Amino acid sequence: MRKVSAFILLAACFWVNTSNAKELTSGRAAENFTKGEKFENGSTFDGYPIYPGDGAWTIDRISNTDSGAQREAQSVKFGSLSLRQIDPAGYWLASMFVTVNSSTVGGNQYYGGNPCGGQHVFVESKISAQNDNCLAIDAGSYKAGAESNTYLRISVTQTRSGGRLYALTLVLRPDAFGFKNTTPNQWQASEINDDPRRQEFMAKLRLLGQQLRDATEKAIAYDKPKDAFDKVPSFHSLMP
Repeated sequence: MRKVSAFILLAACFWVNTSNAKELTSGRAAENFTKGEKFENGSTFDGYPIYPGDGAWTIDRISNTDSGAQREAQSVKFGSLSLRQIDPAGYWLASMFVTVNSSTVGGNQYYGGNPCGGQHVFVESKISAQNDNCLAIDAGSYKAGAESNTYLRISVTQTRSGGRLYALTLVLRPDAFGFKNTTPNQWQASEINDDPRRQEFMAKLRLLGQQLRDATEKAIAYDKPKDAFDKVPSFHSLMP
């Protein structure tokens, strides 16, 4: 059995109009998008379906890279897609980062490492044999000028034979969901249990994460089914 390096894994139920859907190809990134253009619902990335959210994503970045390979393993090509949303007031609302394999190799090649290892606010793994299938939720912060802002992050990772990978990260600004001026510590399990509102919201966030995990599990199949995310609601369903 061959393994490739896992470092690359570290690099979120509405009817949608797919009339303008297109294929975005990481290998020709510069020719396939303009920064800030609308991501058309139903579009695919290196053949894989993408979570539509509420249908308001814009494209921030497309890139591609090769994996590191160990011993006799073959290198795998990857595409990375970065999408974002700005709310009507001009504030950052959400970002989504998707990394998928844009090439495949021999069937007996898997990924090493543990993409959901370490400490998380919530983690749930359904690893089967050599296949990763995991969900992690975290809270962190970022600087915007002199201000420190909290974010919540859902990460799901699927790996399969042949060098297949589907890693999705959905990052949300909790202020937009009714939780202004919180700190990352207030989203830890011990703190959440002291606040019924945050406890209820985290339960909804876990459910959305599980739905995304199940959808990516479907999406990573060799036929890359275009309906993989059809039953996953918009993250706006988290709104109070």
